[in-house]
Parts: sequence; C-alpha cells; structure tokens
Amino acid sequence: MTHWNTYQNKSDVPVTCGVYAMYKDGEVIYIGASKDIRKRFSNHMIKEWDLVKIKPMATFGAAHTLEEKLIKRLHPPFNAAGSRRNELGNRHRITIDHDLY
Repeated sequence: MTHWNTYQNKSDVPVTCGVYAMYKDGEVIYIGASKDIRKRFSNHMIKEWDLVKIKPMATFGAAHTLEEKLIKRLHPPFNAAGSRRNELGNRHRITIDHDLY
C-alpha cells in the first residue's frame, strides 16, 4: 500500500496520479484528486497553503473514490458542500475489481 508523502513547495509536487490534501495552520482545507497533480497545482484556485500530502494511486478511478470518502469524513472548508460534482463525476466512470484481474 502506498503511503502519503508530504511537500511544502509547489515546485516539489510530483507528476503523479493520486489524491492530495492541502493543509493550512495544521488543518485540512481542501481534498482533491487528479491524473497529474503537478499540472493541477499550476492552475489551482487555492494559493495559500502550508503543506500538501499526496497519496499516489494507480488509477484516477481509485483516486476519485478515496477523494469522495475523505471529503465526506473530513468536510474540508474549501470543498463545496452539497456539490453535484460526485453525480457528474460518476456518469462515465468504470470500476474494475482488481481482485478478479
């Protein structure tokens, strides 16, 4: 299982698929998932953060699923509450049971 890596500078953020959690003053302020986290950071609306923790994932589908669970559990202030994002994001998503393959 892949662990979470911590970064404090935008330039150190890796080119990887995964989930990221942005922190400010020791609190999670935003959770996101991306196919390319470094590219996502280059045009992120949230500019003020102290550190980011990144969990690399093999697929975007797995990253998106973990992102949804973390948002529901932690309720970060910069993630839109009651957003329809999950409904739209699941429209064309395929889930593969890795135990079968």
